[in-house]
Amino acid sequence: MKSRNEILRDVSPCMLKAIAERVEELYHSKEPLSADILGKHCKLAHQLAELSPTEGLICELECMTGAHVTGWLLDLPFQLHSVGMTSEALQHQRFWSEVLERANFLGDRAVMLAEAGMEDEAYRQITELDIDFPNDLWVQIKIGDALYELNEFERAEKRYRKALSVSNNDYDRQGALERLAPIEESREFSVVETCAAHKQGHDKC
Repeated sequence: MKSRNEILRDVSPCMLKAIAERVEELYHSKEPLSADILGKHCKLAHQLAELSPTEGLICELECMTGAHVTGWLLDLPFQLHSVGMTSEALQHQRFWSEVLERANFLGDRAVMLAEAGMEDEAYRQITELDIDFPNDLWVQIKIGDALYELNEFERAEKRYRKALSVSNNDYDRQGALERLAPIEESREFSVVETCAAHKQGHDKC
């Protein structure tokens, strides 16, 4: 296995420049990025993956470039998914989950699998998350998001309520509440609709 210094020697000035430019492009482009441009982002992330990276290396790269490389790696799959590069996005998430931010990458992956209609894979990812991160609040929220996409509304609600019960700051609490709101609104609408139908039936009598 290469040492950290050996890996850093493999990172050319050209790659450092490309990383800084891609991070800037992802976060500050005034126009949505095209599939061609995102393909270049994906290629660069793959080149970085070939260096056998560690979390420490990513921290070094952030210091050397002044760019939020971790954020770029986490957010890139959403952009790839948005232009139909879902397979590449899922592969990216799986690889980088073994390097850093495992809960975030796999939580996002569960949601993406559900959105893509890959139900069996989504449920397997949820099971893996439950085993690895049973008490992680945002993992519970993301599992809820995946279940919601799979039309498992009651199970999604249970995840959101579990997250809400252990939240200890406004940000986490809001994350759960904003997801519970449409579920509760849908339930209230259903009750009103049922009552109206019931009243209409009585009026006919």
